[in-house]
Amino acid sequence: MNTNFEHLITGLCQLTGFASPQSIIEGGGIAFNGVSFALTQKPKADPDGLFLHADFGQLDLEQQAVLYPLMLQENLMMMSSRDCTFSVSRVLDSVVMIERISLSTQTPETLLAMMRSLAGRANYFNKHHRARKAVTPRHPLHASGKQLTSRI
Repeated sequence: MNTNFEHLITGLCQLTGFASPQSIIEGGGIAFNGVSFALTQKPKADPDGLFLHADFGQLDLEQQAVLYPLMLQENLMMMSSRDCTFSVSRVLDSVVMIERISLSTQTPETLLAMMRSLAGRANYFNKHHRARKAVTPRHPLHASGKQLTSRI
């Protein structure tokens, strides 16, 4: 594993009070400000890429019909200006925003700020664009089966 990635996650855990950086490094999910996150890195495919996955929640069929075209439009607009995209997790059947982050320029503080921002966007999405109340998923965001909860 990339030591920059390990140092970044260890620093994030020190800032937030997460007890187990190793669990996150191994792909465990993180619950932060009511939103499930996962951080992944594929050093062989993208040595400087860190991917932050934010779970925006599940949609019923009516919501999918309305929101999927808007998500595709948003993806098209974001392509030119940012390294993020909306997707649908086939494992969780929920909307996920994935943001590519440059590992070499990231600090624990900027990663935490990015997580706060994405959590705010996900919570706004859940409050204003979903008919039913947002529910924290009972299953982990990441396939490892590990999920941590923030104390912030």
